[in-house]
Formats: sequence, structure tokens, C-alpha cells
Amino acid sequence: MGDEVLVVEGIKTDGTSIVKFNVFINAREYEKVEPSGREMAGSFVCVKHLSVDGNARGMGVETTLRLALNEILEDLGAKGDDSVAVTLVPRHGNVRIGGLRIDYSIEE
Repeated sequence: MGDEVLVVEGIKTDGTSIVKFNVFINAREYEKVEPSGREMAGSFVCVKHLSVDGNARGMGVETTLRLALNEILEDLGAKGDDSVAVTLVPRHGNVRIGGLRIDYSIEE
């Protein structure tokens, strides 16, 4: 059995404010899920990035978030499912997301 990793790619912020979003797996009512809830896969947080001279203008950020899914899928009883629902919930700031995918690695 291998590892399953959720990849949130092409995360872009302008760097002028704090950005945060939460990631949930198979959460029908994500607003009721506690931070320690089994459907909570993780969070992305990016703080304000100032220019080298300290000016308030932002320095844009582009990055990727990777979250391990094996334990979450086992806890949810979804390990063998053909699909899962991924919910991204914005909490603060403006962000663009390029895409989502699940990467699989096979143990030998």
C-alpha cells in the first residue's frame, strides 16, 4: 500500500495581506468541524510579505500545499473509495488556486 497526498497547486497571493484557507475531506457540514475533527486535512497560511526596503507593497507568492491523506481516509472509512470530496474554505484574504490533485506513491 502506498501514500496518498492531496496537492493544492498554483496557490497565488499578492503578498499584501494575510491569507488563510482550511482543507476538509468528505465534510458534509464543514462549518461544524472542530480544528481537531477527523475531516480537517490541514490549513494554508501565508503572512504579509513586504519588499526588502520594508515598504507596504506586497511581494507576490506562488506555492504548493501537500497534505497526507492516508490516516484521514482510514479514519473516515474512505480508504478504498473511488473519489473523495475536497472542500477549500477561505478564512482570510484573497487567494487563487490553480488546481487540486491526489498523488499516489506505491511502496515496493
